[in-house]
Amino acid sequence: MFELSSFSWPMRRSSDLREFPRRMASDLFFSITSQSTKPLHARRALGSSLTHRINDPADIPKLLQKIAEGYDVASGWRKKREDPFWSRRFPSILANSIISSVTGVHLHDFGCTLKAYRRSSLEKIRLYGEMHRFLPAWCAWRGAKITEVEVHHLPRTKGRSKYGLGRTFKVVLDLLTTKFISGYLTKPSYFFGGLGLLFYLTGALSGGVAFYDKLGPDRWPALRIPLLLLAGFLGVVGTFLLLMGLIAELIVRLYYEISREKPYQIKRTLSLPGEPD
Repeated sequence: MFELSSFSWPMRRSSDLREFPRRMASDLFFSITSQSTKPLHARRALGSSLTHRINDPADIPKLLQKIAEGYDVASGWRKKREDPFWSRRFPSILANSIISSVTGVHLHDFGCTLKAYRRSSLEKIRLYGEMHRFLPAWCAWRGAKITEVEVHHLPRTKGRSKYGLGRTFKVVLDLLTTKFISGYLTKPSYFFGGLGLLFYLTGALSGGVAFYDKLGPDRWPALRIPLLLLAGFLGVVGTFLLLMGLIAELIVRLYYEISREKPYQIKRTLSLPGEPD
């Protein structure tokens, strides 16, 4: 059986979700949601999750077919978008290029809300804020196999979109957060320690220039004191960053110990010949 949820979603074509087969695999979940319910239903998903907005429901079977072929995530791609170029499509192309480069997950359309997920790819993913736009990247970092499927995009007939250039700042902050969590969640000391060492080196360079000028050519006497103050300031900041990395490392270790979670995921176990499964 499968679960079907619908929230504030108007049918725009004759296609009806009741035409879908009644009997589906038990690990499938369909969710057709409005913008405000995306994170909630991504967490509730029992199996493959479908979020849907201004798309054609007739495309859903194509996504399910990809899941049946062995993919863990089937992401929709609105190749022929019914949106203005400069205000919607061009910023989207730019944003998708940046997100693909930063996350390492190369998709043409992260913003398409028509996607299918396998249960195992969503089970332990927790979404906060507006992180749903990076859900394929989260799944990929957990070992999911991702593909992209061309889907139809229906023109907007009522209301207006809440997305535009004004959301760029939020997307950039969420992207930085996502990159930090994905790359340094289990080793925060690498991040803070690297920044601390960078500040140490910059401070040493600043102080070295001041001492070199004092003992050597004596060309910038007015800059020596400011350079020494800058060196001291950078050294203090570097020390704080190193200490912050150590504290973050302790917090992460406590988190895994208390929650009994593992910093890795076992996708499949194999038994040796002659051993019980």
